[in-house]
Amino acid sequence: MPSTPLLIRPLNDIVTTNQAADQPINLLTHFDDPFTTGLTARFELAPNISAAASSRVSNVVLYDQTGQGAPLSVRNFLSYVNSNAYRNGIIHRSIPNFIVQGGGYVVDGLANTLGTPANAVTEITENPPVQNEFSATRSNTRGTLAFAKLGGDPNSATSQWFFNLANNAANLDNQNGGFSVFGEVQSEADLVAIDLIAGLPRFDRRTSFGQGAFSDLPLIFPDPNNPQLTGDENLVRYQNISVFQQDELRFELVGNTSSDLLKAEIRNNQLVLDYLPDQTGIATLTVRATNLQGRVVEDTFSVTVGPAPVTPPVTPPVTPPVDLSENLLFDFTAIAPDRSVTLRLADDVLDLGSSAQFDNLIGLYRIADDAGSIDSDGDGQADIRVGDANYAQAAILNRVNNFQVRAGSGGRPGRNTTAEQFGEVILAGGSRYAPFVIANGGKLGFDGFVEQEVYDESGVFNNAAERMGEAVAYFAFLGANPDGAEHVRSLGNNTFGFEDLPANRARPDFDFNDAIFRLEILA
Repeated sequence: MPSTPLLIRPLNDIVTTNQAADQPINLLTHFDDPFTTGLTARFELAPNISAAASSRVSNVVLYDQTGQGAPLSVRNFLSYVNSNAYRNGIIHRSIPNFIVQGGGYVVDGLANTLGTPANAVTEITENPPVQNEFSATRSNTRGTLAFAKLGGDPNSATSQWFFNLANNAANLDNQNGGFSVFGEVQSEADLVAIDLIAGLPRFDRRTSFGQGAFSDLPLIFPDPNNPQLTGDENLVRYQNISVFQQDELRFELVGNTSSDLLKAEIRNNQLVLDYLPDQTGIATLTVRATNLQGRVVEDTFSVTVGPAPVTPPVTPPVTPPVDLSENLLFDFTAIAPDRSVTLRLADDVLDLGSSAQFDNLIGLYRIADDAGSIDSDGDGQADIRVGDANYAQAAILNRVNNFQVRAGSGGRPGRNTTAEQFGEVILAGGSRYAPFVIANGGKLGFDGFVEQEVYDESGVFNNAAERMGEAVAYFAFLGANPDGAEHVRSLGNNTFGFEDLPANRARPDFDFNDAIFRLEILA
């Protein structure tokens, strides 16, 4: 069955005002191709086959995504590609209306060994067999790529693969545990080279090459009436097989019933909504996701834009007590506003997750006073305070845009932010800043977390964790943390430690070593 993109989370209807800021929606949290991450193999035939250069190439989308894909099979395939084992490999078996098979043999220097052609044949060195990953959702249909294996042994696939020339599901899906499909041609154009191979004459050359597998060997002869071997040019060879990365989905806005109400466009896999001033009404938007093989899914949602409410003046509430010292904050109020301060991530004190349970995301946001209040409208006055229902959302939206540290990464430290990746962050003088952590928010990113919480069914932004692995934002001010526990601690000398376990769902050890880093401050 072909890979089709899925709508994994419908786009929610939006109700907002015409004074709202531009709203980005991360489309990758709503749509997915469940088979692939966009990894693609390029099969390039040698020029001895009679065809234009573009017709000698087949691009194959690899089904590498964990879950519905075949990640073990793709990893096995990549091990041969990355070692150049398939370079100048041949198609050694061609059965019309069934398969063409390769990945087992390399032929090089045949012209020098015509007396004994077997001397030009090299068998590809096999790695250990890969576990069978057959799935009926990845059926052996025309244009799919699967691994060959030994009869009676489902888990015997090594280096040899084959392209299905026809729908072989009734046969290959139902024998020997099913054959593991791990890729499919990207388009009809990519079948041209494969069909060229299938159209070549076949010969039984088991004796001359000394290979029992060469009973249906496709060969290329300039003169069909004189099928004499002269060299490597007589064999169907892939001069190179390489792998490259593409975006697994392409997004389009295919409908906007009211462009006079709001502008909408796709930028970097995000749908960005720009509400036009003084306009009210309802717009219906339709987003289309197309995968690499041209299959699509669409979703439609509505945006209701009303006038901005008039907010009556209110008496500011009493600031709640804060039990944290100022060394958790960066206070640059003594520096003139027209001066700047540079932060660097020091690499001498850097432990980004050896003790982390989750894939964490750390940021920095601007505060209006030492109590952690936020100036959300830029008038210089604190108008959102610790304990207010909208504090977490305002803090994250008020973050320093290019301050981002990923720590823990679900046990994959290669994803952690390095000092080089962090670079230098410029902060304005005359301001205060405080750190925060989104436990298990590394994959979501800041915008993805905000979007998730805005559309949370509970209607509460950043509520306490309902399960261990839920993404939750924690701050340096206890009143802002939904579990009421401390999660950010100063370790002195601009060094910070974080605790990522939710106190309401577990018993954190509160050793604050799930991420430890130090910042260097340059005036």
